[in-house]
Amino acid sequence: MVKQIIPFRYPNTARFKDLVGGLRKCGANGRGRNGGQDQPGSKGWDAAQTRIATFVTLRDSLASKDSSGSSDIIHIVNTHYDDQGKKARQESSLVLRAETRKWVNDHDASSAEKVGAKSGLILLDSPEDEKGYKTLVSLEPLRYKIPFFSFQDCYLHLSARGDPQRNTGETKAVDAQSFGTICQSASSGPRGTYTGFAPPGQEADERIDVVLLALEDITVDESSSKDPDDVITLPARGGLVPTKYVVVDNLLAGRGDIVGWTGRWSDHRAVMVEISFGA
Repeated sequence: MVKQIIPFRYPNTARFKDLVGGLRKCGANGRGRNGGQDQPGSKGWDAAQTRIATFVTLRDSLASKDSSGSSDIIHIVNTHYDDQGKKARQESSLVLRAETRKWVNDHDASSAEKVGAKSGLILLDSPEDEKGYKTLVSLEPLRYKIPFFSFQDCYLHLSARGDPQRNTGETKAVDAQSFGTICQSASSGPRGTYTGFAPPGQEADERIDVVLLALEDITVDESSSKDPDDVITLPARGGLVPTKYVVVDNLLAGRGDIVGWTGRWSDHRAVMVEISFGA
């Protein structure tokens, strides 16, 4: 049985057109993440449960091509890492860096619209201090010269934008006038995204749910010459820029809801990110 699937939701079907005919699951129509076992129900490494990645390619009808040739194609990957297996989380990150790149390349090979397609990844259950997360945001190339993506954490990109010590030419260009909206320089709400169902003051309060953007292509020589922290401020693929980032608390306190219920409605807080096209 496939567990813990949280699909990317796009209710505005008038704006977004699904180019691949539906969300992909593991098995014949999708990408497994379990030690090379691509069959439903399989597990690999030290994973406690079956885990999958959901891939989808959309066309944004409101994103017309600009003078730079930026595409209206958006690739989204959503996954929930195993909550027990550290090795599984690390290996899954290596697989996703390669499989996301392959997904985009496969689309490019079958489409005349190849320039600047935007790519993002929604990831749950990967603590920042573990190799699972660090592998995704690493600039290091994959072994055997396998094509890959490196990813940028929207939360850290926003924070760096508001830090004068980190503010580069790319991040200085991000302002309200460029996007016609408020551009935050730091996240809003609690920092942690995982609490468990513990009462206030006793929650785990870890940031393990993240939204990542694929970076523009980096050569092997470029990756070796850059500081690892550069991943925070490098330009994202397709000119995408996170402009707002909010973590919504999962606790109903005080008088509770309309029937008086109090407590946590989930063991995770919700992460909401607004991502805009670059000016």
